[in-house]
Amino acid sequence: MATLIDPKTSNRNCVAPIRFDAAELAELSGHAALNDEWSKMFPDAASRPARRTLALGSGSAALVTCDVTAVIG
Repeated sequence: MATLIDPKTSNRNCVAPIRFDAAELAELSGHAALNDEWSKMFPDAASRPARRTLALGSGSAALVTCDVTAVIG
């Protein structure tokens, strides 16, 4: 995600080209940490994109997964 929204190459307040659909966490106790990073990436609360946060299934080997769509061009 950081490479998609690099402050050196994109306007952090212009989120139209990025659609962040969901984050799935192995442990929902990590939700606060995710919110902290989300606020750093999108400091303007008025233009911060919405997202869903879900729990990963117990059989997942991942700690975090993200569904992101980027529009290029």
